[in-house]
Amino acid sequence: MFYDFILTKFEIIIFICLALIVLFSCLIFYIQNKFIDETSQKLDNLANTLSKNNREFAEYLKTLSDVIESNRDNTEKLSFKISTLEKEISRMINIKGNDDMLSYAIELTRSGETKDSIKEKTGLNEDEIETIYAYHRNLKD
Repeated sequence: MFYDFILTKFEIIIFICLALIVLFSCLIFYIQNKFIDETSQKLDNLANTLSKNNREFAEYLKTLSDVIESNRDNTEKLSFKISTLEKEISRMINIKGNDDMLSYAIELTRSGETKDSIKEKTGLNEDEIETIYAYHRNLKD
């Protein structure tokens, strides 16, 4: 009986099965298409975000590069100024040292030391000692 029913309604059952297959296939295509669209939108949003972040990062790197370049220039200027100050301090030390030696030579001359003794103790040259001797030898403390 069941077989008879299936055989008598075979065309209808096949038609319904084919209709269901077509319907489910369309439903699967619709769901797949919707999923692809959503994924595409998410990927577009992600690409836009990455592009924006890359632009911001590039601007940050450019700004950082400018700051580093400025600091390098300032460092070079400071290095030059320090070098100039070192030279000036060295020159001032030499002058101060010479002034001290001249004062010491004057004191030695006033105390009656000989020219050779003054030259040995101060390291001044003979012309400087002669000049000091000429002006200060007769003065005694």
